Amino acid sequence: MMASVLSAGAQNYKNSINFGVGFQYGIGGHISYDCKLIKWNEHSALTIGGYAGIERGDGYAWLGSNEHHDFDYKGLIAPRVGYAYSFNRHFELYTAFMPGLLINDKYDKPAKYEFFTGITGGGRIQLYKNLYFFMEAGYNLLCYNAGISLKF
Repeated sequence: MMASVLSAGAQNYKNSINFGVGFQYGIGGHISYDCKLIKWNEHSALTIGGYAGIERGDGYAWLGSNEHHDFDYKGLIAPRVGYAYSFNRHFELYTAFMPGLLINDKYDKPAKYEFFTGITGGGRIQLYKNLYFFMEAGYNLLCYNAGISLKF
């Protein structure tokens, strides 16, 4: 299966999965999925998908305080609606809107669940057949992300 996906070559891909690491106030990782739902022309499309990520924030202490807070964790699960523009099969720009559930778990406090809306933008550049490198930035769990995309 994986060999057939990697040998797909120059076909017009409909799906992409991103595996990324990123940072904002800490470090974390995410996986996201995009599917081209409506193709307006040979270059642009409306996409739908999903996002799941986790971030571990650094421990900190307030200046002038004896109090120390250990690591906190955040998780985000969200559907993803976006727009993708492919210049050619080697390079693509995209943006996505993500309304979802933010889980904020601080060291010594109960977890909080909040509604969260985020937006992100990024690009993918082809490394090998359907293997791409991506970078994105925006207002989501991890503001700056980079990693590998697999298109199929």
